[in-house]
Amino acid sequence: MDTVLEDHNLHKKRKQGVEIKPLTIAGIDPGHTVGLALVDLEGRLLHLGSMKEAARSDIIERIIEHGKPVIVASDVHPAPSAVKRIASMLNARLYTPERVMTISFKNELVSEFLRETDLTPENSHERDALGSCREGLQAL
Repeated sequence: MDTVLEDHNLHKKRKQGVEIKPLTIAGIDPGHTVGLALVDLEGRLLHLGSMKEAARSDIIERIIEHGKPVIVASDVHPAPSAVKRIASMLNARLYTPERVMTISFKNELVSEFLRETDLTPENSHERDALGSCREGLQAL
């Protein structure tokens, strides 16, 4: 269920033997199946995947293994409590759209974002998480 586009963690830098992870935006679609998308601040996709019955700690672990999140984004307003809690635990800014994003708008955002890749979200949770990332990135 997890898809990693190349190993964009190669974008990590090393300084005096210490690995510096990139700043990221995490898009989360919570629920029984959690969608998770991570992009760096230049818009490169670092991770796109979904997890069934994931604990909050599993989601946070997956996020921080790819970098330091500065924004945690949701596709609905107000954000679900799970997304708010994760943003708070990561000390990241919470992004929510002014209004709920429609499915057609999310499809458009995601297809635009992935135009140069062969990747497509495996399910609506991944699509929603990636749409959230894209909106969070544009809000910077």
